[in-house]
Amino acid sequence: MALTPEDVDNKRFNTSDEIGGYEPNEVDDFIDEIVVEFRRLRAEIDRLETERKEAVAAAEAAKRAAADRASAPQPAPAETGKSAAAVLTRAQQVHDDLVAEGEATKARLVKEATDKAQALVSEAETTKSTTLADLETKRVAQTKDLETKRTTALAELEKERNTVLTKLNNDKSVLESKISELRSFERDYRSRLKAYIETQLKELSSTGPIEKTR
Repeated sequence: MALTPEDVDNKRFNTSDEIGGYEPNEVDDFIDEIVVEFRRLRAEIDRLETERKEAVAAAEAAKRAAADRASAPQPAPAETGKSAAAVLTRAQQVHDDLVAEGEATKARLVKEATDKAQALVSEAETTKSTTLADLETKRVAQTKDLETKRTTALAELEKERNTVLTKLNNDKSVLESKISELRSFERDYRSRLKAYIETQLKELSSTGPIEKTR
């Protein structure tokens, strides 16, 4: 199927959410360049086709004029016949040359337009492939960077966790030591209190009963 400027102008590219897709403005600008070039080549082909038709029409008119002159009465029929035949031959040759030149020019321009279109499509595909490769490279780099940051963050969290655990263990040891000291103090206090009470009781027992005063 022939590719027209409208086909190119209406072409839409799919985008990929995973890797970012294309830059819409760059794609639109590139398509606009292709459309402008297509239309220029089409206009050139149409112009040459018009010139070819005009040349063919002129050659046909020359043939008809030569035929009219050949059919008109002449004082020297033999020489006039030769002259008319020469004019017809020349007109036919001009006609054939113009047609051949027009066809050759048309074929050349069509080939140039086709080659240009293929080159533009190839360039678009190359740009697409390069863009996809660049996006994939960026995606891999970003993934690697995120993985590095994740590993670093986990390492920092682990370090902070170990620091907190170490501090908690140290605080626990200090608290356990204080608790042990308090328990030792409590035992000592109880022993002293018990000894004091026992001493007081013995003293009371040794003094005997207290006489009542009248």
